[in-house]
Amino acid sequence: MWNVAALTRLGLGLSAALLSGCAQAPHQAGQHLSQVAAGSPDAAPRALTEPAGAAPRAPVHAPERAPDRAAPARGLPDERTLRSRFASDPDAVEPGLQLASFLVVHERHLEALHVLDMVLARHRDHGALLARAGILRDLAQNELARRDLLEVVRERGLTLAAPGTLFELAKVEWLAGYGVEARQTLARLAKIHVDSDFVGTHREEIHEWRARIAAADGRGGGDLRDALALLRAAPRVTARLQMLESLAGESAIERGGDGRAPLRSRAIAIACGDESPALRMRALQLAALNGLQQQPLWRTALRDPDPMVRRAAAHGFPSSRERDAVDGLLDAMAAEQDGATFRAMHAAVARVLHVPRPRCDAGDAAERARVVQAWRTQCEG
Repeated sequence: MWNVAALTRLGLGLSAALLSGCAQAPHQAGQHLSQVAAGSPDAAPRALTEPAGAAPRAPVHAPERAPDRAAPARGLPDERTLRSRFASDPDAVEPGLQLASFLVVHERHLEALHVLDMVLARHRDHGALLARAGILRDLAQNELARRDLLEVVRERGLTLAAPGTLFELAKVEWLAGYGVEARQTLARLAKIHVDSDFVGTHREEIHEWRARIAAADGRGGGDLRDALALLRAAPRVTARLQMLESLAGESAIERGGDGRAPLRSRAIAIACGDESPALRMRALQLAALNGLQQQPLWRTALRDPDPMVRRAAAHGFPSSRERDAVDGLLDAMAAEQDGATFRAMHAAVARVLHVPRPRCDAGDAAERARVVQAWRTQCEG
């Protein structure tokens, strides 16, 4: 059972980077987003260690103390700079953590995982292990996440391991099916760190997880973060579709109203990067249903490799009279070879301009070119 109450508390934000970044390569698998909670001395970069619902932030590196408040993601260096730093100093851990943090913020978890694998091949750094555990959890690979967390706890020892690390270990143990071990880890957390600031601050969440873990043995549902992980990484398309509907469909709109609009937007953006055309198409339908107006999402969807997805983008394209919106549609029409998709885009232009749709033969290339030019002439006039 998912902890729906925690969703609102997490304050999920959808940045422009997520909307455009998720859609920039919609046909590629593995374009996924989120982070891990591991607060404390063992902490990895914040963008890799804060809860999944937090707004993307710049990485903060302070391995022997709790992460400070981090700057917005726009304060990060660009990707080329980060990759250059990582390539120029392959033996350093910090550049790898920074690059992985950037990739996670932009919903590129598999690439971040590859970077951390390279870092850990050279150094078994605790920060890198915690960061990789967070990414693995966000890809629903909880057994592997558990291994990394156990390595940190065993090397540091129970008394020196950060309370946030122990709490995260208990969560992934439960998610991976180790109910007995999860209860033991929570008991140790309560005994060793009973007076810690972390336990005081997270008392309610710890109580919720203790109740969840005590309720049954074996694999159980987690919180919102784990629902998003299944949206990204459930092996069956039907399972990912069901999770998308649960998070952003009509019933989710009725239940959550405006208060959960950021969560629905985030789920839609994640699904726009799925490898399945069916999931990308449904994500666009839900984007229209949820009233998402962001042009980068729609314009990129118009360039999707699958015509079914491009048609969904045309049908849902926001009715904005802004010139860049019309230009995006016309550019897509100029490149479109599929007749049915061209007709959908043709109708979208008429809808955006609030004019009747002229008749056209979308099956003829010359006629398609003539229609696009006619629209351009009308817009310029």
